[in-house]
Amino acid sequence: MEPQAQRPESFFAIVTVSKTRKRAQGKPRLSTRREPCGRSCRNCLRYRALPKGASRFACRHSPRNHQQLGGHCLFPLPPNNLCRGRASVSMSVYSVHGTKDKQPPRSLIIAAFAAVYIIWGATYLAIRYAVETIPPFLMGGTRFLLAGAIFYVWLRLSGTPRPEAIHWKNAAIAGALLLGIGNGGLNWAEQRVSSSVAALLIAVTPLWFALLEWLRPKGTRPCAQTLLGILVGFFGMVLLVGGRSGTHHGAIDPAGVGALMLASLFWAGGSLYVRYTPKPDSALMGVALQMIMGGALLTVMGFFAGEMGRFHITEISARSAAGYLFLVFIGSMLGFTSYSWLLKVSTPARLSTYAYVNPVVAVFLGWSIGGEQLTPRMLVAAAVVILGVIIITTPGIFPAKPASGAVNGKGAVLPECQ
Repeated sequence: MEPQAQRPESFFAIVTVSKTRKRAQGKPRLSTRREPCGRSCRNCLRYRALPKGASRFACRHSPRNHQQLGGHCLFPLPPNNLCRGRASVSMSVYSVHGTKDKQPPRSLIIAAFAAVYIIWGATYLAIRYAVETIPPFLMGGTRFLLAGAIFYVWLRLSGTPRPEAIHWKNAAIAGALLLGIGNGGLNWAEQRVSSSVAALLIAVTPLWFALLEWLRPKGTRPCAQTLLGILVGFFGMVLLVGGRSGTHHGAIDPAGVGALMLASLFWAGGSLYVRYTPKPDSALMGVALQMIMGGALLTVMGFFAGEMGRFHITEISARSAAGYLFLVFIGSMLGFTSYSWLLKVSTPARLSTYAYVNPVVAVFLGWSIGGEQLTPRMLVAAAVVILGVIIITTPGIFPAKPASGAVNGKGAVLPECQ
């Protein structure tokens, strides 16, 4: 029976928990305790599913239960405000009439997942095509400046509040880490290595994230499952780099591999920074700010690298132009829009699957469309790398007592130690 509203609230959340061991098996029961605990959960993933206008709702369970039963946060507040606990919390959203909100069509959710899987997997090949005749830093800078400006204007016209100065400052730092060094390094490296190898080396980002989360002050020590995933992933990376199948000609380029390792490391660092800094209420607005600031930095990097002098727009090939337009309007705009929407209607565990589906798509497209070479050693290395990512991003692979979880910068739950 669905509970009825007892007072005129716009929306209220009912946290469903179970005080028995069955809660760890996914069999929760309703709790009638709705005492505000005083801790803001406006950035908690399950509370981000609330309708517009209810994003600043506070926890409805008691302070005691908050520490024991808090949920995982995708974009958490600083550590002293985190929702942490020893069991996951499920939530149902009800209107003032006590009716449950209508879920989006299943077909639409499947289409959004397909978009994230295929579009972001195809961006690696699109980057390889784009940098054939467009300098890498200028290509990335103008790509993100254009996409970010379109996002910003669209969101402001649709009524999204203007971001504050702190949001611009944090976006500048995050944009420098994620896009300036992260994406800039990827663009530069794809002049030297194949899109398949680039995708597989970037896929180890969750491994770096787990290590950085452990090394930061008051960080989370990874459990045995996470450590196993790190070891497996890095073994696959060594297996991949040790082969001779990294470029179109069959020989690997050390500089390209180094740039990709640096890019994935800074991408993980940027994700960790974003996790603990204030962000706009709109996830897309946060993305737009990062694109604008990161794109501006990439453009400046291109200027100081001398790319302006050797770039002529008349020399852009049709394939590079197609790759560039795909990156701006499909990879950046449609891909991030689909991902941001899935943040509201799906779970972190499901959404984190893109981390190991994208490399598979990238390898397949690089081989089937880009004509890139695939060797048995490369396929084995790809399988090992993806297995390591799966072990890290999928909680509960190995049976263990319920434990709290940290959530990575892209939505994957990282299991904590007991």
